Amino acid sequence: MKQSYPRMDPAYINEADVLGRIGEFQKAIDNQLEAIRLDPDTVNAYLSGANNYRALGRFDEAKALLNQAVQRKIGGTQIHLALARTAVTDGDIATANREWEAAKASPQGKMRVQQAQISMAGAQGQIGRVRKMTMDLVDDMKRSELGPLTAGQMSTLADLESDFGYSQRAIDAANAALQMDQSWDVKMDVASILAHDGDEKKAQALAAEVAKERPLDTLVQSVSLPALRAEIDLRHKNPTGAIQDLALELRRRIGWLMSPRISTTSTLWLSLGWRAHTQRLAIRAAPVPRIRISSLFGRTPTRIFLSSLLPKRSTRS
Repeated sequence: MKQSYPRMDPAYINEADVLGRIGEFQKAIDNQLEAIRLDPDTVNAYLSGANNYRALGRFDEAKALLNQAVQRKIGGTQIHLALARTAVTDGDIATANREWEAAKASPQGKMRVQQAQISMAGAQGQIGRVRKMTMDLVDDMKRSELGPLTAGQMSTLADLESDFGYSQRAIDAANAALQMDQSWDVKMDVASILAHDGDEKKAQALAAEVAKERPLDTLVQSVSLPALRAEIDLRHKNPTGAIQDLALELRRRIGWLMSPRISTTSTLWLSLGWRAHTQRLAIRAAPVPRIRISSLFGRTPTRIFLSSLLPKRSTRS
């Protein structure tokens, strides 16, 4: 595209996005810097360029690029959030707090800061704090124009409860999300959580509803539904069935490793291949890392874990 439009910064930004997805981080940076040269007020080039610097472990350069955007007074909340993330990486919580305060200028900015802080608490294993912060955020959303986003936040909490092994809490949070929003993507997100944490009957019922509602939706029919079936197969220690469930998706995308966002099928292929290898060698590591399968499209995450290789998941509350 940039050969056809060499003086248009979107051409370089788009190519950089593709290069970053396949792990060509330096080439992506080169394109992003050229986009900035062509239009120094293009905020996406600063944000994505910083992400690629971070992917290479060049955190000082990531910070410097973001500060260039600050000097040009562009980006607002997005730049402050990115600088806060960089500060957290540096262990500089004081700076992160300053950047988070600056990002709270709008309701959306305040929400994103709360989400970032919830994620940090989750990464530190503070599940009790995550629960309280999530409910505070949901209440704030309900009092603002961001009310329609509450279901997604509850779904995120359900995800984390599941990751920590609190299966019943995960199911409860997922059902709460469903009560807030009956849209197809929430249904599929909830179905994936329910399938993983033990309520397969309701998961399959939700999936059937979505399949009927959206018969021509490629994302639903070729990605979300097969991924859900594969998740159930893995729960029943049937990796062969999981591969068969995603056969179409495997044929379409096998080998396309998206880094840092790895494609659904490539991750599944690696996951199942690794799983089969460990089973052949009769290796049962404890704990075994769970490998998440996320939709390439980013809107409807699906969870497939190598559950049969894990110790029995807790249902404690």
